[in-house]
Amino acid sequence: RVNALLPLIVDSCDARPPLRDRLRSIHVHAPRDRAAEPVVALIYEGPAADAAAWTVAADALREAVAAAGETVHLRGRFKGATLLSGDRDFVHETLTLEDGRRLRYEQPEGSFSHPNGSANERSVSWLCARAATVPAPANLLELYCGNGNHTAALAARFARVVAVEVDAKLVAAARRNLAANGATNATVLVDAVGKSRLVRSVLRRAAWTDRDAGEAVAFDCVLVDPPRCGLDADTLNQLAHFRHVLVVSCNPSALAQQAPTLAATHDVAACCMCDGFPGTPHVECLLHLVRR
Repeated sequence: RVNALLPLIVDSCDARPPLRDRLRSIHVHAPRDRAAEPVVALIYEGPAADAAAWTVAADALREAVAAAGETVHLRGRFKGATLLSGDRDFVHETLTLEDGRRLRYEQPEGSFSHPNGSANERSVSWLCARAATVPAPANLLELYCGNGNHTAALAARFARVVAVEVDAKLVAAARRNLAANGATNATVLVDAVGKSRLVRSVLRRAAWTDRDAGEAVAFDCVLVDPPRCGLDADTLNQLAHFRHVLVVSCNPSALAQQAPTLAATHDVAACCMCDGFPGTPHVECLLHLVRR
């Protein structure tokens, strides 16, 4: 789908100076579902020279692409400003899990989301299967939850889920995704892993106080899905407090460097590898560790 759409976008931009001038790159976010409408981001050097002219040209581009059979939404990203042609800056992605559930997600353009839908289904399904082995009732702490990709699926396997994400745009999407998928037992907190006193306290105690509900939530399991560099040293060491640890890593090298710390207190109960990034050295590695 991207291969068919990108040449249309490139040719249309070349034919329209307000779109072409200072254009640095084009990002196409196209879901697998043909009914889901793609979002195309045009990334520019510097500020917008003429926002009105850009909007007129972008609307014309969308009409040209529509004539070829695709409805797209355009997002122009400039220094200090973002312009939109269309009515959304996100796409919808549907995951079909191995347990038969179909989950629908909103994925904001410009924020992290899993780039490979089929590999994402496999990894989420594996996590759900491993979560089913954690004795119930159990509560889950999730770090780096993003748009709730794992949260919405795993909420059905736990009594309570508390998820942490620093990107406010992803937090808003995660909350909408949880609501859309009926995950009423999950809470998303806006905070920074590795830098926040709150998160450090939660990790140290393996518990969180829900002040709104007036109750303490003790965690039996923690899920970490860190950036490519891996976990910071303090967070890595605090995982020893949790009986069950689920790890998602897109960088095998970083995971290999941090694995000895995890192995000091936990045994590997199961592992899985998903090639979510074909043609690159990056492989998604998943671990389920159980404390000795």
